[in-house]
Amino acid sequence: MTFDLTPAMLRALPRYRIRRSSRARHVNLTINPTDGLVVVIPRGFDVRLIPGLIHEQRSWIDVRLEQLSDALNVDEIWQPPEQVVLPAVNETWTIGYRANPSATVRIVSCDDKVLRATGAIDNETKLRAALRRWLKRRAQATLPSRVAELAGMHGFNCARITIRHQRSRWGSCSTRNTISLNAKLMFVSAELVDHVLLHELCHTVHAHHGDAFQNLLASLTPNHRQQRTALRKAWSAIPSWAHR
Repeated sequence: MTFDLTPAMLRALPRYRIRRSSRARHVNLTINPTDGLVVVIPRGFDVRLIPGLIHEQRSWIDVRLEQLSDALNVDEIWQPPEQVVLPAVNETWTIGYRANPSATVRIVSCDDKVLRATGAIDNETKLRAALRRWLKRRAQATLPSRVAELAGMHGFNCARITIRHQRSRWGSCSTRNTISLNAKLMFVSAELVDHVLLHELCHTVHAHHGDAFQNLLASLTPNHRQQRTALRKAWSAIPSWAHR
């Protein structure tokens, strides 16, 4: 498929980044708060076709970029959050703050879903980092057990599970069957979390996105296409402090 774009049309295209993937079988357009528009292409794909593909999807891209911009602009003036809502595990945590002479920020979990943030809480950078560390700990305490549960239900073998602050992926699976999950999954619904976990577990059998992989995923999550669309929109629901 080819597209004939005029110079004016080319100049009007949104900025984008290209990421080559040895596992990709098709071109995939993603949008996230950190990198904006990312074009994931298979090895050997002709990059000259990318502007035409972007132009073809321009309506969807413009809507998503506008949604993302609106979501980020809400937090232009930094306000420490009063609550952290984690739909993935149906939890709402209330945050209490107490400044002290410490040069760092420490966040501890207390009973009744209360967080205590102490230290240099007026330092925005340090407070954001402390909140991300807590988020990662909470994800580590909950997501691996759900992976193990799903693996046992469907006969998958997962070697290891890690939690990271990935910039543009909800999860990934290495050739050694190590699954890495994005701590930001805690901000999406349990149904979408399960979709991501099953997606990565399917990669322990098929290390690609070909027909065999798609058929296996569809057998486990029949509405996986709708869930994938929902995950693209879910980035806008993530609070700004959770992004690096």
